[in-house]
Amino acid sequence: MKKERDASSAAAPRSRRAGTRQGGQAAEGTPAGKEDALLRKVRELQARQGVLEMQNAELRQAGEALRHSEEHLRRSQQVAHLGSWELDIDKNDLKWSDEVYRIFGLRPQQFDATYEAFLAAVHPDDRQKVDDAYTESLRELKETYEVEHRVVRPDGKIRYVQERCEHRKDRSGRIARSFGMVQDVTEQKLAEMSLSGKDSLLNSVMQTTDVMLVLLDLQFNFVWVNNAYAATCRMRPEELEGRNHFALYPDAENEAIFRKVRDSGEGIFYKDKPFLFPDQPERGVTYWDWSLTPAKGADGMATGLVFSLRETTKFKRTEEALAQSEECFRLFMDNSPTIAWIKDEQGRYVYVSKAFEEHFGLRMEEMRGKTGANFFSGGTAEVFRDNDWIVLATDRPVDVIEETVDSDGVRTFWLSTKFPFRDPAGNRFVAGIGLDITERRQAEAEIERLASFPMLNPNPVVELDRVGRIRYCNPAAKRLYPELQRRGVEHPWLSDWEAAIGELNEGGSKTMRREVRVGASWCLQTLHLVNNGQHLRIYGLDITTRKRAEQALRQSERLYRTLGETIPYGVWVADASGACTYVSRSFLDMSGMTMDQIQQYGWLHLLPTEDQEPTKRHWQHSVGTGEDFEHEHQFKSVDGSCRYVLAIGRPVRDEEGSIVQWVGINLDITDRKKMEVELRNSRAEVEKRVVQRTSELIKANRELERVIVQRSKVEKALKDRTIELKSQAVALEEKNVALRVLLKQREADKTEIEETVMMNINHLVIPNLEKVKRRKLDPKQKAYVEILESNLNEIVSPFARNLSSKCLRLSSSELEVARLIQQGKNTKEIAEIMNLAESTIDFHRNNLRAKLGVKNKKINLKTYLTTLK
Repeated sequence: MKKERDASSAAAPRSRRAGTRQGGQAAEGTPAGKEDALLRKVRELQARQGVLEMQNAELRQAGEALRHSEEHLRRSQQVAHLGSWELDIDKNDLKWSDEVYRIFGLRPQQFDATYEAFLAAVHPDDRQKVDDAYTESLRELKETYEVEHRVVRPDGKIRYVQERCEHRKDRSGRIARSFGMVQDVTEQKLAEMSLSGKDSLLNSVMQTTDVMLVLLDLQFNFVWVNNAYAATCRMRPEELEGRNHFALYPDAENEAIFRKVRDSGEGIFYKDKPFLFPDQPERGVTYWDWSLTPAKGADGMATGLVFSLRETTKFKRTEEALAQSEECFRLFMDNSPTIAWIKDEQGRYVYVSKAFEEHFGLRMEEMRGKTGANFFSGGTAEVFRDNDWIVLATDRPVDVIEETVDSDGVRTFWLSTKFPFRDPAGNRFVAGIGLDITERRQAEAEIERLASFPMLNPNPVVELDRVGRIRYCNPAAKRLYPELQRRGVEHPWLSDWEAAIGELNEGGSKTMRREVRVGASWCLQTLHLVNNGQHLRIYGLDITTRKRAEQALRQSERLYRTLGETIPYGVWVADASGACTYVSRSFLDMSGMTMDQIQQYGWLHLLPTEDQEPTKRHWQHSVGTGEDFEHEHQFKSVDGSCRYVLAIGRPVRDEEGSIVQWVGINLDITDRKKMEVELRNSRAEVEKRVVQRTSELIKANRELERVIVQRSKVEKALKDRTIELKSQAVALEEKNVALRVLLKQREADKTEIEETVMMNINHLVIPNLEKVKRRKLDPKQKAYVEILESNLNEIVSPFARNLSSKCLRLSSSELEVARLIQQGKNTKEIAEIMNLAESTIDFHRNNLRAKLGVKNKKINLKTYLTTLK
C-alpha cells in the first residue's frame, strides 16, 4: 500500500506538469499561458540579441577596417606628401588632413580653418594667382581646376605644392562644397630646377664654348664631337662620328702620342703645338693648346680618350705681332729725344722711357708702383699730380708746361702732352710725353732781353731792305751761317723773304713767325717791319731739337694709326655734325668702298636695310645729345657675307666743353652673336624637356588623384555602413531595454502568482487539513492526508523557495511557524494547527527572531515576514 501511495504521489505532479504541455498551449489568461508567452518572447529577444551581437561584431570589424584604412591613407599621404581638404563654401569652414598641416608647417590650433587663412599661408607673389584660379572656377561653374604655387611656412621656409580641386553642386546647380588635394612637390621642383640648370649649363658649355671637345674609342675613332670641333674641320658632327682620326688627319708624331696615352693610362697636355691641316692648306700653320686624357671604367682600365683643343693661332700671331710692336715701341721710345711715362689712376708709375731714366738718373725697377712724391720735391710732385687729375677729370688730353729742379738746383722746363686711356680691363691710366724746352725758353727770354743788343745776341739777327740787300748781320748769324752775306737772299735762311714782306703788308701786322729749314737744322724766325716798313728785321732761334721731337711725335702717331689699321673694321672719325670724315684703311678694304663713298652717311649702305634706319636714328640721337654711342648692327663685307659689329663712339670736346669731333671703333662680335643664338636654341630645348616632364608629372598626379577618389568612395561607404550599424546598435539597445522591462514584469507577475497560491493554500487548505489531522482517522485516511499534505508541500515548494533562501537556517517547524505567522495566525491558533503547546510556539517564535536578526527589536514579526518573498 505504501508503495502504491508513493507511486501515485510521485506520478501526480508529473501528470499535472505534463498536463500543462499536453493538448497544446495553455490558455493565455492562465499563469502557465503567461509563462509560455513570456518564454516565447524571451527566446525571440534572445534570437534578436544574437543577430544584434553578430551585427555588432561586423560593425566592430568594419570599424577596425575603417581605422586601418584611415591609418593606411594617413601613412600613404605622408609618404606621398599628399594631403586632402574640404571647404564648405556657405559656412566658410575649411577642413585639412594631417598631411596638409605638415606641408604648410602648421598645427591645427595655429590655423583659423577659413579660406582667407589659407590664402594668408600662400606666397605673396602667388596669392593672386591661386585666388583667381579658385574664384574663376566658381564663377564659371567648372568641375575641377589645378594650380601650382608656393607656400611660406611660419619659419620662413618656402615649399612648392600642386593643388587640384573638384566642386560639388547642390540641387540648384550652385557649387556648395569643394574637395581638393595638395601635394608637396618641393623636392621634385628643386630637382627639376637643378637638373634644368645643370643640363642647360652642360649643354651650353659643351656646345657654345670655343674649346673643341672630342671623345674617341681606343682605336681613335670619333665617338662624339662638339660643334666647335666639327666647325673647325668644316664638317658636321654626324659626318665625323665613326671615322678614324688619323685617317682624316694623318700625323705620325701625334699618333704616337695618342698610343702612349692609351697604353699608359696617363694624360698629357701641349701648349701652342703646331699643326697643318692637310685638307685646308690655305690656313697655313695653326697652333693649338690641347690635352688628351684617358676615360676609365670602374676597373680602372681605359675605355676611351677625351681630346680637348683650343686654337691659339690668333693669340700666337697676336703675341708675335705684339712682341714686334712692343719692340718697335721700345726702340722708338728709347731712341726718342722726348721723355715718356705712364701712371695709374693713383699716380703710381707703371712705365718710364729710357730717356726719362737717363735724364733723372732713375731706374724703372725702383720707380714702378711709386708716385712722383718719392722722387720730386713737394711742389713739383703736386703740380704733376694736379695736371694728371685734370686729364682724368676731363677725360681729355692737355698740353702744359712743367718744371723740374735737379739736386744741383738746375731748372728744366718741359712741354708735356698728357692724355688718358684705359686698358682692356677698364683701368684708367695717364700717359705723357715731355719735350725739353729749357733752351727754347731761355732763348726766347734771351731774344727778348737782347733784342735791342743784336751784337750780344747769341742767335742770328739779320736786317734787309725792301730790295733784298742785307743791311745788318750780327756775329751770331755770321758764325752760324758763313755763306749768308755772300749768297744774300739766295741763302735758304732768307728764302721767300718777298712773300713774307707781302704777307706782313697785307695782314696789317708788323710781326710774323715762320720756320725755315737750313740743311739738317731748323730755325724759328720772327720777322718785323721796321723803319716804317722800309726794312725787314729777322730774329732767328734754332729749333732743331723741337722739330726732331715733333717728328718723333708724328712717327708715334703713325704707329698708333698702324695699330688702328690692324683692327678688321677699323677706327673712324666724324665731325661735330656726325658726318664721317675718316675711316681706317682696314675698314675700306673690308667694305670695298672708297673714302668718298663713306663720307657723310654713305656708310649706311653697308648695313642691311632693316638695320639702316635704327642705326642712323641712334647715331643722330648721340650726336644731338652728346651721349656716348654704342650700337650693334650688321655690316656687309666685300665678299657678300654679313658680320655683326659693335660700334662704339666717344665725343672729343674742346676746352669749353663743345664737341669738335667724334672718334670710334668697330668691333666684330659675330662669334658672340652666334653663341647667343645657340644659347637661345639650347634654352628652348631645355624648356621643351621641362614641359614634357611636367606633362608626365601631371599624368602621374592624375592617376594618384584617381586612386585617392576611389579610396574616398570606399571611406564614404565604410562611414555609411558605420552609421547604419550604429543605428542598428541603437535599435538593439532599445529592444534590450524593452526585454528588460518585460522580464521585470514577468518576475512581478510570477511573484504575484506565488503569493496568491501561497495565500490560498495557507488560508484555505492548510487550516482545514490541520483540523482533519487532529481528528481520529483510520490508517487509510491518515495515508490520504499525508499524501495530500505531501502534494501540497510539493506544489508550494517552488513558491516557498524565496522564503527558504532567506531563512536557510530555520528548521522545518520554524519554517512552518513562520508561514503561519505570515498568514496572520496568533500563538494559540498556530498551536492548535500544529498540535503543539503554546510554549513550544513561543519558543519557535523567539528562535525565528534570533535567526532573522530582529530579536530585542521593536519590529512586528508578522510585518517583517510579509516583506520576505
